[in-house]
Order: sequence, then C-alpha cells, then structure tokens
Amino acid sequence: MANFLQVDNRLVTIRTRVDRSNAETIKAVLEAAGIKTFLHSEQGGMGNGRATDVMVQAHNWKASEEALKNITVLPIGIFNKNIDDDGEHIDCGQCGSHFVRPYVGAVPTFIPGIKIAADKEAGWFFCQHCGSHFRNRKSRFAVLPFAFGLGLLAGAFVLCIYWVIEWLKWL
Repeated sequence: MANFLQVDNRLVTIRTRVDRSNAETIKAVLEAAGIKTFLHSEQGGMGNGRATDVMVQAHNWKASEEALKNITVLPIGIFNKNIDDDGEHIDCGQCGSHFVRPYVGAVPTFIPGIKIAADKEAGWFFCQHCGSHFRNRKSRFAVLPFAFGLGLLAGAFVLCIYWVIEWLKWL
C-alpha cells in the first residue's frame, strides 16, 4: 500500500487541450519509448470530448519531455476558424478533428452514382483529417417519414390497380 501512495506515482500533465488524434500520436510515441501514458478522457462516457490532456507519472516527466522534444502539437482552436451560430467550434462528427473547412461541390452518397450538391449556405464541411463530408446544419424536414408516406402512397396505388383488374375479371 505504501508504494501506491508515493509521490512518484501521481500523474502530471505534459500537454493540455490537445486534439484527440494528436493525443493518440503523442501516446504512441511515449509508449514506444517505454513510458506509460494516460489520456484525460480515455475511458469514454460523457467525458469523451474533442480535446484531451496527456498525462504521465511524475517520475517519467523528464523522460517524456525528452522523447517529445522534436514533436510540436498546437492547442485546439488555433486553426479552426469555423464557428457555428452558438459560438462553438465546428468539429468533424466522425473523428472529432478541428481541421475542417467549408465544402462546395458534389458530396458522394452511399448510393453509387448519386451525389448531393453542396454549397456554403447549406452548411457542408470537409474534414481534412479523415476525409469525410458532413453537414453542420439540420435538414429542414425529416426524410424518413417522407419516404414512408411515399411508399404508402405507391402501395395504395398498386392495390387500387389490382382491385380494378380483379373487378374487370369479375364482370
């Protein structure tokens, strides 16, 4: 029990407010050097945010700074000038990166050959980290209820045609 409470086992922060992808890179470099590394929001849950702090044990602080002397990581918010209506930074919904830019052009869909026309007013963005396209604004109407209604209308039309044919047969 005495070893657990020693001062050398406490965690110290070596980098603060680092983008999640950069924090994973720092962790990989330090663990390759044999230094146990922890990320502040590593366990997930509600605290799993876009930015994190990189921490090491206090007795590994100097060795970790030596391992990271040639690695420069800028804090979040320096390059991200994309701010939504609420004043918050726009992040990629898939990887959480802040390196996004407005996108104008054709956005590929999961249906081959079908593309969506994207412009700045529609709120489309491109993530430079993972290469995904995403929309920051909500659509004006929900597509799923519209699709169900259209399917119901088509089904009713087919049923009416079938009943007309059966009625003609009966005559």
